[in-house]
Amino acid sequence: MFNLKKLILFTFLIMIYGCGYTPLFNEQRNNFNIGEINATGDRQINNNIVSYLKKFQKKDENSKEYDLIISTNYAKIVVDKDNKGNPKNYNIKVKTSVIATSPTGNEVSKIFERTISLAAQTKKIDEKELESKHKEDISDLIGKDIIFLLTTSN
Repeated sequence: MFNLKKLILFTFLIMIYGCGYTPLFNEQRNNFNIGEINATGDRQINNNIVSYLKKFQKKDENSKEYDLIISTNYAKIVVDKDNKGNPKNYNIKVKTSVIATSPTGNEVSKIFERTISLAAQTKKIDEKELESKHKEDISDLIGKDIIFLLTTSN
């Protein structure tokens, strides 16, 4: 019985290892690079997006180069309040407009919108830290959305 479990586990691992999986955002697979990035809007979100996109700024003569204009809007909306009128829950909404321009003049534009819920904390410092963490998570997702947009527009 024990040897059968080992055999099944070993077979499963061999199948997983040999399945040919490659990451979607593999830098070697991309046939584009990012040139200049201009970002306006929320500073923290823009810094996170730009730092994520920097690894795609490698110059390559055989790939398309895109210059990006990124505009972000951040809103923290109160969803509901308690009996005293204090906020209980928030929605954090980030709307990002991206315009990618190639040297040939081709332009690709898209608006990405992400929303996440946040419960109010008793300590405001904890709430600010949680809000900052959610902003970072959302900006990473938007960075991945931008890379996917550039990958599929080639």
